[in-house]
Amino acid sequence: MGFFDRLFGGRKRDEPADPNPGVASETTQDAVPEPAPATHPAAESAPEPDGLDPEELAHTTDWLREQSHVNFMINSRDSNNRQSYAMIESGLVQIGEEEGLSTEQALHIIRGAYDLRKRWATRYADADMSGQLRQAFFRIEEYGFLAREHFGISTGDGHSYMRNIARGMNPVPAGYVFFHAQDTESLVDGPATLHLRYGKIAYDSTDAAGKTAEDEAVGRKLMDFLRDAGFDPDWNGKGTGAIAIHDMAWYAMPVER
Repeated sequence: MGFFDRLFGGRKRDEPADPNPGVASETTQDAVPEPAPATHPAAESAPEPDGLDPEELAHTTDWLREQSHVNFMINSRDSNNRQSYAMIESGLVQIGEEEGLSTEQALHIIRGAYDLRKRWATRYADADMSGQLRQAFFRIEEYGFLAREHFGISTGDGHSYMRNIARGMNPVPAGYVFFHAQDTESLVDGPATLHLRYGKIAYDSTDAAGKTAEDEAVGRKLMDFLRDAGFDPDWNGKGTGAIAIHDMAWYAMPVER
């Protein structure tokens, strides 16, 4: 997973969404229950720029707005791996230009998203749950699992990235947990369900049922950590089902501009 992909790891503009957001692995179909509709804070829309077909322009503008929000959410002031505003803006301008926007149009969208995230971070500071989740991930890593946020674009490549990283570590973590870029995107406009995927790294079992049981053991331990962090996670208890945090609010203060 390259640096550019890690920083700007959302879906490409015409890439389909993950078909099974509530599934723990790419090969299983058990989903968590659908949450009640979330109440989103009102988003501010940028004036429509000129130069592209109106429909294509609207699509591109919405896409760059979403990717801008995502990057400012992940690269917040309390993130240990945050990138500078200048680096984030430069990368977002580049991908905006590649999609047909002018530099000025791209900057208007990016800076508008940044300003809105700052206002939301101030207004909804008491509702923000991102620090709470990061603290849970920190404790999970202390225990000996690998925990990553905004990792991979979909369920399948998220699992692949996590396993590849874990197998190169010494000692190798016993298990892992992550959420991917499309999960982050779902939180852009306000509280929504965040799905956490997980798994065992090195299985003792050789059959599918045994491996699923080992995944379930990882899931139970993760549920303990999440509850200890103050969450009320939802899980069907099966190694094939993702863990859900309903009404997850992410209003972290973005990195200094």
